[in-house]
Amino acid sequence: MSSSIGLRRAAAALCAAVLAWGAASLQVGAQTAPGTTNVALVAMGGIATPSSSYPGYDAALVNDGNPQTFWASAQPGGYPHRIKVDWGRLETISRVDVHTPPGQGVVDFRVQYWVDQGYWADVQGGGVTGNQLALLTFSFPSVTTRAVRLLITATADGYSRVGELAAFTVPPPPSGIPPGGAVSKNVALASNGGIGAASVTDPFHPAADVNDGSPGSMWASAFAFDYPHRIKVDWGELKTIERVRVQMLEGHTLAAFNVQYWIDQVGWNDLPGGAVTQNQLAVVNVAFPPTLTRAVRLLITDAAWDGISRVAELEAFEPAAPPTGGGTPSARSFKVGYWNLQYGTGISAMPNMGGQCDAAPQNEYGAQTPLNAWGIGHVQVYLDRHVKADSEVIAFGGSEVANAYTMSASAISAHLGWPVINQREEVLLARHGFRHWEGRYLPVCGPESFGMGALYGQVWRTADGARTDDYVHVFSTHFRHPDAGSCGQDPQGIALRQWIAEVASAGRPTVIIGDLNTIVEDSLDPKIQSFGSYQSVLMPHHMAAWRQAGFVDAYRAVYPSTATHPGMTSTWHGGPYYGGLWKRIDYALVKDAVVTGAQLFNERTEGNGSVYNCAPSDHAGIVVTAAGP
Repeated sequence: MSSSIGLRRAAAALCAAVLAWGAASLQVGAQTAPGTTNVALVAMGGIATPSSSYPGYDAALVNDGNPQTFWASAQPGGYPHRIKVDWGRLETISRVDVHTPPGQGVVDFRVQYWVDQGYWADVQGGGVTGNQLALLTFSFPSVTTRAVRLLITATADGYSRVGELAAFTVPPPPSGIPPGGAVSKNVALASNGGIGAASVTDPFHPAADVNDGSPGSMWASAFAFDYPHRIKVDWGELKTIERVRVQMLEGHTLAAFNVQYWIDQVGWNDLPGGAVTQNQLAVVNVAFPPTLTRAVRLLITDAAWDGISRVAELEAFEPAAPPTGGGTPSARSFKVGYWNLQYGTGISAMPNMGGQCDAAPQNEYGAQTPLNAWGIGHVQVYLDRHVKADSEVIAFGGSEVANAYTMSASAISAHLGWPVINQREEVLLARHGFRHWEGRYLPVCGPESFGMGALYGQVWRTADGARTDDYVHVFSTHFRHPDAGSCGQDPQGIALRQWIAEVASAGRPTVIIGDLNTIVEDSLDPKIQSFGSYQSVLMPHHMAAWRQAGFVDAYRAVYPSTATHPGMTSTWHGGPYYGGLWKRIDYALVKDAVVTGAQLFNERTEGNGSVYNCAPSDHAGIVVTAAGP
């Protein structure tokens, strides 16, 4: 009897939540901010899965595009509750929206994204406690993932209810370029000195979001209605502007507002054409004669359907100036790294660990077995010093990454804090995320093992890359058999060059990093010339083919002499790490950029103490510096 009463009460509470939502209807479509896509929608392939569901309030209601329908957990309490949406493919996202019924929502929860192999990570700023809002928007540095979820630990009445869980792709860059190809500067950007301030601010959507360069984030007013609402950006010194752009979210556009500028000792004044009424556009441009000012603001008198003012970006542009250098962007420096990580096992004895660096999957957890190089943090020492700590390194590729229990793709991603993509045993990570990526297995004739795994990423150069569409092409790979018998000469190189021709646009820097498993020097390196078996892997015709395709061997461009800089990157078939024979088979090849630096790491012992007397890999890593448009 009590069970039946409890179910009726729960059903009544759920119905009340629907009624409490009111008559207003907001459809969460695939495009809710200019140029972005809600990849979590059912219509986009999203499949929702809950920890439990109350009858009639199924998981499919959490991504149907209608926040007035909602998923509810089957029972009160018993936390944590989970609801996830998986769209089945990797996409780069930078925003998640969570809609809940007013007064019936989730109170404490975490917004998380899928890394891989069962590992979930919080999005930046994704931990929420004491929530009382019906709509929360989380904007964060872009991550590449296939799924998002909520991990719920407290609700208003024990039941979890979520109206919509939406995940949005990185918005395209606002051009900032008027017709004719001239370039104008947004003086309101935070990176250009702009400071946002508002009359009333939602704590989850601060004024600083209105000029951070990301239309995926937004400022929101703290209260509904109670007009006027005000949001301004002050860049601190007089500058001449001729255009203001207001970017809003679809479904949350401001209906009426005035675009104003500051006059010293006078105050705020409307810009010509700045009085906007009955607006339904997500982007409003106001152009006017050149005007000298130090600040602009919006005076909002109608925020449309729910009374909350929301502004994604408030931008102020100087008069347009032609691009420098006759239209050719100036060359800018960036770095890319690569390392064959040897599965994190390390080589030689680990003196305080009771044995050698052991590759057994359980060795990170078994008290009776020695830890490997990843397990004791030795690999991480080198990654921190040469990759993570160098802010100019925008991408890192690795090979021989396969151990799900120790050095997995997700473990490397979590350590660096960078998005990762992987294919077979290859990984590619990007400090600021990916604009686009692909993974291919490129087989050649003969056994499958003759093929290679390869990754391609359009890697953002800066955290602002998504706004300016600023990226470089990076390919990371590990050749298996360079000249595979009857397959002819360099079949994998041919396949990779064909792929590059298909996807990498000319005029933008392209970098190939990887273990080519060949020695491609035109002349013999001094450390291998006395070794009789070198003939089997000495293949200068491979480098000749890359040169013909327009690529430069980065290390040799910086250090042309093999006598003084052999550039050795790998032991010979697992031979002694220090002394003995070495070979150079790991390369960075660069096109449409000027190579300005190349540095090996792990070619000698680093670190202090007996724990660091073993090498983390039988390969040396390489970091190259290049400058290009």
